[in-house]
Amino acid sequence: MFRRASGFNLALTPHIALLFVGGFAVLCTPSVPTGQEVATKQVASNDRVATCYDERTGAFAGPMLVRSEVLVAPDGEHGAYTESLATGGIKLAENAPGGLLEPECANITKIFITDRRGGEFRLGLTISPTESALGNAARLVDWSPDSRYLLLESARFQWGSDVGSSDPVLYDARSETFSDPGLACRAFKKWAKRDCAVGSVIPLGFSPEGKVVLKAGPSYPATSENKDLEPNSCLQKSGTWVYDPATGNLSECLNNYQVRPFAKFRAR
Repeated sequence: MFRRASGFNLALTPHIALLFVGGFAVLCTPSVPTGQEVATKQVASNDRVATCYDERTGAFAGPMLVRSEVLVAPDGEHGAYTESLATGGIKLAENAPGGLLEPECANITKIFITDRRGGEFRLGLTISPTESALGNAARLVDWSPDSRYLLLESARFQWGSDVGSSDPVLYDARSETFSDPGLACRAFKKWAKRDCAVGSVIPLGFSPEGKVVLKAGPSYPATSENKDLEPNSCLQKSGTWVYDPATGNLSECLNNYQVRPFAKFRAR
């Protein structure tokens, strides 16, 4: 069966748990890829997380490459697509009797950009695995009405654990630069006028004025069982927010704010 968390979905098996990281649904199951591996399975999807594991049995199945369609900006000139490779190998399980072997998986995700119709795509951003977060993914959300900004959601997580986070990221076509993952955190600190923490932040799209629409929630302690907020949480409740890329300012809006897409996906 399929489960969905915002924009991403992934088939589950009886042997694998589900980790929700922002807008991603990720398989949780216990070699870092170089990006040169040849995937045994290739999937065309705008909302799948690449995994090394068979979605029916949970067995280690080898590399998988997930490639999105091209998200074309309103001007018809700018475009972007993502590629995410999941690969890995077999390692010796820690403290395993008899030298038991276990599979491990890691991801490398790339975002490709073009700035003209029919132009070649160039590598814009690479999300690499780290020791503490072997898994990662990226989801294209939308282009701004003036085709200047590309909004995407990046996620980092650890296979086999509940550790993970996701962040909105902006690409500025004028400067040809990507924002760092701390964009939302800085914006909420600026709004709150203090050093504070924010929970999940999910990018929804753009307003007609070209501002970024976000769904954000309060921060909770990782070990909290009664859902008490972090003492330094920026927010007391979940809500919908609008972020202005020009000023870095946030403003709250109605929770039923309707976001419509400005860009369109097309096959490569």
